[in-house]
Amino acid sequence: MKKKMMINGIVIATLVFILGYGVNAFAGWGRGPGAGGCGGPGGRWSGGNDRGTVLTAEQFKQMDEQRQSFFANTAELRQEIYQKDLDLRSELAKEAPDTAMASRLRKELSQLEADLEQKRFDHMMAMRKINPEAGRGGYGRGPRGSGYGNCLGGGGGQRCW
Repeated sequence: MKKKMMINGIVIATLVFILGYGVNAFAGWGRGPGAGGCGGPGGRWSGGNDRGTVLTAEQFKQMDEQRQSFFANTAELRQEIYQKDLDLRSELAKEAPDTAMASRLRKELSQLEADLEQKRFDHMMAMRKINPEAGRGGYGRGPRGSGYGNCLGGGGGQRCW
């Protein structure tokens, strides 16, 4: 009898966990157009933000071109950062890592990250020339810092800068 109650309790707890996880995973679905990240008319760039700024089709096009340009111009730099990070991790994973090599790799990685941050800043300033509200309000840099979150920097979703 106790064994059956224990099994039933585990099954119920598992079902509650799965249901709770599923509800959280699908939260926000079905909110209609413009509820998503960067994309199209109704999205955050085009006026789906808290500040009520609505972009014209031309502004939206300019911002999209600016974003595409930023990604293209930083592709090589982002690849270099990825490779240096792998090299550093590989060095540190050794049983007896070479301290001088690890230090050199860390300095190089820091410089590359600083270069990317400067380019990101320049990109943000260019975006603000198109739309002064870009990157402000509820869509500013999130708690995780730059590079995370949706188009204008907040929670999960597509990265824009």
